[in-house]
Amino acid sequence: MSGKSALIVQCCIRKWLSKVKFREKLSERYEKIYDPKRKKYFYYDSLLARSSWKKPRLLKRVGGDLNVAPTYTDIQAAILVQRNFRRYKSRRRFLRLYVKVFFYIFCSFC
Repeated sequence: MSGKSALIVQCCIRKWLSKVKFREKLSERYEKIYDPKRKKYFYYDSLLARSSWKKPRLLKRVGGDLNVAPTYTDIQAAILVQRNFRRYKSRRRFLRLYVKVFFYIFCSFC
């Protein structure tokens, strides 16, 4: 009898652990964001780059809800956009210089 109850406990723990891991994977894919204008939450799917006011089916099946992603003020959002744009520009500049140096070295051996 004790072996059977141990199997039941193990089964319950495995189910619980799989739900926890599944929620973690979903929280990597989906974000719950608050819209202050409409005073409602919407869901953003980072894999498909889509947003929706309705809760995704996968989240309905698991139960529970996601943590709310941070919302930024206009100034904070502008700073984040500028920072990302500067990173993008610096990466492009670096790649251009890298290609020039690479071709210069490569062509000097020809």
